[in-house]
Amino acid sequence: MEENAVISKQKKSRIWEIDFLRGFCILLMVVDHFFWDLTYIRSIASSIFSNYGQIDQSTLMDWQQLGSAYWSWPVRVYAHYIVSALFFILSGISCCLSKNNFIHSLKIIIGSIIFQAATWVIYFVAYNNNQPGQIVAIFNVLLALGVGVLAVALLRKIKIPYHGQFMIALGLIIFIVSMAFNLYSIQLLSTDWYGSKWFYGWIKWDDVGALLIGRECWGSDYFPIIPCLAYTFIGCGIGELVYEKRKTSLMPRGDNFWHKPLSFLGRYTMWVYLLHQVVLFAGLIIACLCLGYRF
Repeated sequence: MEENAVISKQKKSRIWEIDFLRGFCILLMVVDHFFWDLTYIRSIASSIFSNYGQIDQSTLMDWQQLGSAYWSWPVRVYAHYIVSALFFILSGISCCLSKNNFIHSLKIIIGSIIFQAATWVIYFVAYNNNQPGQIVAIFNVLLALGVGVLAVALLRKIKIPYHGQFMIALGLIIFIVSMAFNLYSIQLLSTDWYGSKWFYGWIKWDDVGALLIGRECWGSDYFPIIPCLAYTFIGCGIGELVYEKRKTSLMPRGDNFWHKPLSFLGRYTMWVYLLHQVVLFAGLIIACLCLGYRF
């Protein structure tokens, strides 16, 4: 009975709107990646199925056109920047509710390394076409999140008056500087993906600095440290000012069944990130098998 009471108390202590918004962001990411997979479905199928050339390609062509249309959709381009920023802001808010951000950041960074390693394995095993940028994830969202949480953990150790306001101001300064120097530009009408240099070449060590701060874009999932740090810092400031002392929901009456599925995803975002492509890929393979493709 006592153990059940502790579990019930932990569930009640969660701030549902943060989990809900984080779950909403992660769901949109899954949708985004699904259409990304559709965009390259023919290339994937040709690398996997032995009878690819013997099957009518019209269905896969339709899927590919659907994926390409989605990725060139202006609404998707705008939503990418808004949702990405919101996700990092929510991460910053969560830092104010975490018991140990150092341990939390370490777990995220380890997850990032595992994901990066998996993309390299997939590339070399099934997608070796001299274009690693289409699948390999170098500076993925988990790495940017982990570094952001670690930076917040360090800054929260510093005793500064009006710490919440300081974090928001610091985040805004980083954001303004990053926009001034076109770091991961939000110029939504830019002809280059993400407003940064995109290339399908092999990464060089002298590129690392430029990649980290967003001067160049490399890989299929790219989130540079700057300006992602800006969003995390702003979120931390909001969390310190709004949630840190009360540690309760701002909208307790909204805690109803309707938000439970997305809130569940929001509680396990790292697992969703690490596993969703496996599920999507398996689903597409099964769909191709139903069309007559064979290994």
